[in-house]
Amino acid sequence: MENDLEIIYQEIVPQQEKLRGSFDTKKLAVDNWYKSLHLINTAETQERISLVLTEVNQLQVPYDERKYLLDLLYEPVISLAGHVKKTYLDTKFPLAAEDKEKVNNCIKLYNQLIVGHSIILLELVDNRTRRFLSIITGRQKKELAETIQVITRYLTQIVLTNFEVYNQAPSAIWEKLYALYQFSEKKKIDNLMVTDKMLRAETSVKLTFLQSLLLSLADPYHFNQQQIYFIYKHLAHWAKFVKMSSEDKSKDTNFSAVNLTEEFMPTFFPRGKEPKRSDMLYLDSHELTIERINESEEEVGGFLSPKIKEALLSQLKVSLAVFVERKHDRREFFSEVKIVMGINHVHYVLNNYQNPEWVSNANFESKISDEEDIDYGALNSLNSLLSPSKPPEPLKIETFLTENASLNGLSLVWVSPESVKLNIGEVVAVSHSKEDKPNQWAVAVIRRIQYGDNQPLRVGIQIISSHKTKAIGVMRPDEFKKYRALYLPATDKFSAQPTILTDALTFNENELLKIVPCSKTVAGAPERTIRLMQNKETTSFYMRFELGLENN
Repeated sequence: MENDLEIIYQEIVPQQEKLRGSFDTKKLAVDNWYKSLHLINTAETQERISLVLTEVNQLQVPYDERKYLLDLLYEPVISLAGHVKKTYLDTKFPLAAEDKEKVNNCIKLYNQLIVGHSIILLELVDNRTRRFLSIITGRQKKELAETIQVITRYLTQIVLTNFEVYNQAPSAIWEKLYALYQFSEKKKIDNLMVTDKMLRAETSVKLTFLQSLLLSLADPYHFNQQQIYFIYKHLAHWAKFVKMSSEDKSKDTNFSAVNLTEEFMPTFFPRGKEPKRSDMLYLDSHELTIERINESEEEVGGFLSPKIKEALLSQLKVSLAVFVERKHDRREFFSEVKIVMGINHVHYVLNNYQNPEWVSNANFESKISDEEDIDYGALNSLNSLLSPSKPPEPLKIETFLTENASLNGLSLVWVSPESVKLNIGEVVAVSHSKEDKPNQWAVAVIRRIQYGDNQPLRVGIQIISSHKTKAIGVMRPDEFKKYRALYLPATDKFSAQPTILTDALTFNENELLKIVPCSKTVAGAPERTIRLMQNKETTSFYMRFELGLENN
């Protein structure tokens, strides 16, 4: 047995002979069993597949029969995983017990398939050649590469599933991924192209391993759940622009050292320190340009708007190419902090705990009010691009514990036993004051979420504006639709120019907007027109522009 693969084989149990009543692994019997699966009933299907895999993984089964069964189960398992994903995407954290069980059952199926394919790998390496001679036929190489790639694919799916719920994959998963890559590199089959059923395209062991490695290095805890899968899917294509080497490249400035000995996930090795030779890989991502990323994204078909895609890909590029240079100066900072989540709630507390006059005074039964010629029917539209017209009730102020602080940021810990609704990129209001006063709130954005088994939920937020932020409304001069917005003043600490933040995702640079009063105290103020200048940030929750005043 190859020592390189010891960790792959450790979950394989001694194979027993088939007894009467054992699962029939002959092709015709497997086909009939497969046809009897009720794929619509996902819970039943998951249980039946799991029971069969548990049994077959303990039986002495002919190579061809085992491989046929495992290959046949790929589609239903991926289908089940897709269904489970719908239950835990856009959910509360930490996960409820029911959702956590569904995620664990999905990972269990992946692990059972990994054990099955590991038995096949053991037969390929041990039983056929005993010492696995260095000279093997092209067909044997292909067969070996296909088996290692399939195991690598299921391991990367486990990594993805954990990241999608902001959890950490067990360290053994990364150890297995690295062991398989090292073995395939040693046997010179790491670049051999094989068919990947998930991609429905050609790939290799090296590219599949790189896909999960780059996802980890991009720090997926900074992305919302849908974006994590988007990145994972596209890294299958972007990985071809990244060079990876096991040789020492510490003298080459294009390469960055990756530490594979971290407890939970690979990380970039800090510059200026001398890495140890073992358990180090070197990556060169300077050819992963935004132009090439865009070209690749167009080839496979994108689903995000150009502005959101550009912002997302730029953030990913920063993670892969610049993250290694970052320096965080964190200090312990323990205190309680109050958080109000969502731009409409933030707008509410910044507007003296009042709803805008043009929302709270609206008569939704009529289309035109007595005061203004406003289409309130449009205001009450279900269009997600419009701010909700109804008051954000009930207002819920959550309490977090501040764990540490860095420049413009806080690391928060959720200490309540209940789950809380969180989204990467969502706007929040932050206050250290014990009193609920409007002028005590700063504006921040959720940038990171992470938690694990027996670990608290941690949330990283970036402060983007001081307590002087103003709640305003904006509208196009030729429309009657009004949108909640935040005016973020210019400060040396946060930005050089004043900015405006709104959840109306249809505005463009160089566009003129009118400021709409939000309270009676400024109802008689002169009308002001602003021009949207540079687009500072676009997410699935808001757009933020530098702005200029057209008139006083």
